[in-house]
Amino acid sequence: MDGASEHLAAILDALPDTPGVYLHKDAEGRVLYVGKAKVLRQRVRSYFQPSADHTPRIAALVRQVREATRPAPASAAVVQQAAPRPGDGR
Repeated sequence: MDGASEHLAAILDALPDTPGVYLHKDAEGRVLYVGKAKVLRQRVRSYFQPSADHTPRIAALVRQVREATRPAPASAAVVQQAAPRPGDGR
């Protein structure tokens, strides 16, 4: 496992089993994707399972992810509303 993979694995292990919003970021810290989940740990980890059957677009996104974070609860809704959505040209 390389350093980036180990770093991401540590982040995934620390995610709570609670609802929330998550951000996927690239190596430069740019937000690639904003999502929400009823169980953060399960949802975020599902992207990185070897058996995951992603569409080509999602597979390309997952290959770029270097960070998975949670915004502060007070700002989670604002972050989600302001985030670019696939196909909206942002």
